[in-house]
Amino acid sequence: HRDPLYQGSGKQDKNQQAYYSEPCTLTTTQTGQEMETTMSKQLMILPASDANSIRLLQLPDDFESHEAYRHVTALIATVQEQQPDCSTNDILATLEDHGFEPVEFILGPALP
Repeated sequence: HRDPLYQGSGKQDKNQQAYYSEPCTLTTTQTGQEMETTMSKQLMILPASDANSIRLLQLPDDFESHEAYRHVTALIATVQEQQPDCSTNDILATLEDHGFEPVEFILGPALP
């Protein structure tokens, strides 16, 4: 069983991670209204082959980007080992339990 959040066989390549740590303005949609929020937290994109399964997480303050990447990889692998039929929600719940907070986002059109 493969979960769309974990792509690979124990190895991840550089194209499967993304972080943003500079202050920026992020426009999100909540209850139909757009809100601008200045962000200075580190963010991690969890890519997936299905666009609806892509997730954006805010990293805990006490993690450097390379540590967070390793930790998230280990957490996903642990959930998959303990629950072979786990769902994306099972993995996200474990990540939240470890301080990785989901961030709502709008997925834009693909670039050429």
